[in-house]
Amino acid sequence: MSTIRATLGGNPDFRALTQREEAVLISRIAASPHSRAPKQPLPRTAPGSTQQPWSFAAALTAGLLLVAGEVAADSAEWTSLPPLPDPLGVAGPFAGVSHGALLVGGGANFPDGPPWDGGRKVWHDTVYVLPAADGAWQTAGTLPRPLAYGVSLTVDDGVLCVGGSDATEHHAEVFHLHWEGDRLKTESLP
Repeated sequence: MSTIRATLGGNPDFRALTQREEAVLISRIAASPHSRAPKQPLPRTAPGSTQQPWSFAAALTAGLLLVAGEVAADSAEWTSLPPLPDPLGVAGPFAGVSHGALLVGGGANFPDGPPWDGGRKVWHDTVYVLPAADGAWQTAGTLPRPLAYGVSLTVDDGVLCVGGSDATEHHAEVFHLHWEGDRLKTESLP
């Protein structure tokens, strides 16, 4: 069984990739200028390991997490979204989809220059929404506080945001972002 198929095969939300689709996917990942993949093949299992090749955790670590959906090797096409309104972008934002709109909130960057030139890291609370892929970003609202580097999950009715940190501490709070078509609703959860 192939490595990706072994990783995803037990999950009913994923369909198995054909060998051709898997080969195309792996070659595209390895050929990407952003790929951290080594330029030589990796062993399929660690020496002496009895684990399944490429466990789910290893796939996450390698950046091979695939979301549920169809993979069509001959017709897959990537398109760029409009850049965020913040020209620097942000690192570690919360992101997910709510009612067909992409939400990106919080994150951190260095607006005054890179840290090696004395730039100070700034955490943000702004939430942006992209209602349609061919539309424009809008400012939707704010997070409960400036926050970055948490975990975000797209759930049935919005984006679940867990934890994160700011300049002084790590936070354990959980909140839910919900796009209602014209406004952002933020709900704190226990």
